[in-house]
Amino acid sequence: MDNVNRPLTYKEEVAQYTKKDAIHAIVFFAAIILYDIVVISVVILFNLLGGLWIAQAFKFIPLTLLFLYLRKRKQGLRSVGIHLMDWKKALAVGSFLLFAFLMFSNGLLSGLLGGWQMRPANLIIEMIVILLFAAFYEDVLFVGFFQTRIYGLIKKDWLAVALGAFFFAALHYPMLVNNAIQSAEGFGFDFWNNFVLMTVVWIVMHILIFNIIFRHLRSIIPVTLAHFAWNFAMFGSLWMDGYDSGFFEQLSMPIAIGTVMLIVWLVLPLFKKHKTAK
Repeated sequence: MDNVNRPLTYKEEVAQYTKKDAIHAIVFFAAIILYDIVVISVVILFNLLGGLWIAQAFKFIPLTLLFLYLRKRKQGLRSVGIHLMDWKKALAVGSFLLFAFLMFSNGLLSGLLGGWQMRPANLIIEMIVILLFAAFYEDVLFVGFFQTRIYGLIKKDWLAVALGAFFFAALHYPMLVNNAIQSAEGFGFDFWNNFVLMTVVWIVMHILIFNIIFRHLRSIIPVTLAHFAWNFAMFGSLWMDGYDSGFFEQLSMPIAIGTVMLIVWLVLPLFKKHKTAK
């Protein structure tokens, strides 16, 4: 795909992929889940120092394998949204969405209204690096790669997007299980309540935000920035006590999702489709 003109529309792009591409994507997803389980188990078992950093470092392996696969299939990085076409537009939209998320969900507005205490600068910088890479990793694998290749098996657009959203949610299940294992409550009511809630949130985020952004701009840049901002806010990375602030913390999530959805649905259609890449 790097050596020819890219299709002008998302529909034309995904129509290129075959059953072989879709099967490869499903197998790759299953391998990623097993790999994450093994990595998390090793980190827990050996109580490795700097577990977050080690977990992120291990993600370079599947990402590298994906890039080698794309090269072998002659599909190129542009097929998963890694390119600099219309980069100013992509960066502008991504920055706007980043600001919207950080303003609301456990973000600037919530913290100021709740009188929260901000974390030390070094911890904030550390979380920025970790969560930005984590968002890039997930978006390349599941928005740029899996979601597009699944059309090789499923031709109905709504069904392909729904399946992609489910797989995107399932990607996070090892993390939920890990949190339950390390918590005192284990697999009780709180775990299942969080499991259902976050599954719904991840599916909605993928279908109505990440998927829509990628369709319009065909770039992983704005998707990653929006995803990073969501993760950064949800992890309470800006504030010391964001999860103990009752009303403001509970109110921030629906406001953030609603605001970003409005931006995505009302603003993105105003952008003209990108030019054909040479």
